[in-house]
Amino acid sequence: MPLIPISPFQRVQVTQVTQGLALQRFRPCAAPSSAAKFSGAERLAAPSNSNLDVGTVMSNILNAGFTFDLWFRPDALPSAGQFFKLFTIGASDVQAETSVTLDLNSAGQLRWITVVPPSFLIDTHPTVLVAGTWYHIWAQVLNTLTNQVTLSIRVNDASETTNAATGNVQVQPGTSPLLVGALRQGSGGPFGYNLNGRIDSFGIWNRTLTAGERTTLHNAGAGQNFGCLSGGILTGLVSWYDLDEPSLAPTWVDLVDGNSLSATGTVLSAPGRNL
Repeated sequence: MPLIPISPFQRVQVTQVTQGLALQRFRPCAAPSSAAKFSGAERLAAPSNSNLDVGTVMSNILNAGFTFDLWFRPDALPSAGQFFKLFTIGASDVQAETSVTLDLNSAGQLRWITVVPPSFLIDTHPTVLVAGTWYHIWAQVLNTLTNQVTLSIRVNDASETTNAATGNVQVQPGTSPLLVGALRQGSGGPFGYNLNGRIDSFGIWNRTLTAGERTTLHNAGAGQNFGCLSGGILTGLVSWYDLDEPSLAPTWVDLVDGNSLSATGTVLSAPGRNL
């Protein structure tokens, strides 16, 4: 589809047809972004029984891995002993389900967690996040050897930590889907550990990313919008959320597939990573 000549700071909504679906896409790729703002009582949820439910995700983890890439700005830090959940796939206390979750602890450190009942694995990144500052986060989980899960997390295309656990990693059945901004405490709720912060440019792949692809997504601290992505980096891209919707939007659009997020509570639009 030909590009539309526009000002580099003008955001124009363009319709792109991909795999038979009409998707909303913003041009140009370097336009200032907005972000989804969570204030401690909101969440966004993908549809159940989608390709972002826990059973499908775990199948990919055991096959080719799974990668989550996003920009995050904490607007505050959790109180002592508490956590903010950036996103979760699976339910925290459903023993039939495996779950993966990324959270922020009260020390300002990110924790990348995989629960494989009855055990769990936590990878804590040493970087201390500061409230009001944007960070580029890459988190990966994959099965590297028989019965071994490996977690990796990177902040701002710099230091990377890895952790591994041995144990039974057979895929448990489950339909709990991606949840952004909270933790699902049981297959139907309740929900807790609500996020106080902003998320921007959230991409999910059913494979691992190369070092070069991670650097491309970081883009010297400027990040990428969906309209910037091309070539091999689109391979295995399951979902991408620019999160440019207006405040109180009921749906936050997946620009790749049918995993658009439904809002609960007053999810607001706020200045994004490059504003």
